[in-house]
Amino acid sequence: MKEKLIVITGPTASGKTTLSVELALKFNGEIINADASQVYKYLDIGTAKITKDEMKGIIHHLIDFLDPHDNFSIKDYQELARKTILDIIARGKVPFLVGGSGLYINSVITNYQLDGPPRDINFEQQFENLSNDELYELLKHKDEKIANTVHPNNRRRVLRKLQLLELNYPIPMDNDEYLYDVLLINLVWNRNKLYQRINERTIQMFNNGWLAEARWLVENGYDLTKVNGIGYLEILKYLNNEISFDDLIQSIQQKIRRYAKRQITWIKNQFDTFDIKVDEENFQNTINEASKLIQDFLNNKN
Repeated sequence: MKEKLIVITGPTASGKTTLSVELALKFNGEIINADASQVYKYLDIGTAKITKDEMKGIIHHLIDFLDPHDNFSIKDYQELARKTILDIIARGKVPFLVGGSGLYINSVITNYQLDGPPRDINFEQQFENLSNDELYELLKHKDEKIANTVHPNNRRRVLRKLQLLELNYPIPMDNDEYLYDVLLINLVWNRNKLYQRINERTIQMFNNGWLAEARWLVENGYDLTKVNGIGYLEILKYLNNEISFDDLIQSIQQKIRRYAKRQITWIKNQFDTFDIKVDEENFQNTINEASKLIQDFLNNKN
């Protein structure tokens, strides 16, 4: 029987942090961070990292533990996250994998292959005009057995299989079956309201001291051009008097909105999710809906 794992995802600013804490409190859970930027220390305001008070005593793993100069690969994350899941379960708790970094989540819950030749963007560009169905049919024509190991809408995986076939590289017969008994909850917003929320949160982050955080990083020898988080590069340009404060705000807001759009597309194409439309007027209703899903999931012993 597979171990049970609850995944909470959705675009940035969708309420994943608040929801996950309330659910972990209710279901005796611990939270594993699945946000690529929040593994690093000192990037607190700029990554909207959860505070100690917001944690409400819930144990959080793989968050705020690396120096921004440290190298940290997807494979490193995969190994640590899987080990943490087993540790949480061994202590009788429920693991919650929470975040918006789709590749991180994918690397943990599927038989995601991290070996082999690097991704070839030039190779992929020749298929830009093909739909997902057309691309999948091409893979099926080349090798039906391999095509059966990947979902037709998982475009990146289909492209990867095509690339490996082109290189005559041995292809592991992995598939998209989850390694765990997974409940994957996706928070859905009206797009315009999400963008408004992103714009407002960006301004609040500056009110909370984002500029001071960035200055501290520079003063302590950190290169903001290499920091893993949206906005730090733009702040560096502002600190160097290359852009105005208004341009800084607008540039970051635009980048985060575009990032949210990419997250939404990724989640739609990569995962089979239970979508929950967020109740913007009463978030407790969102918590209640997710709670019912989880209760049914945990009670199901199949």
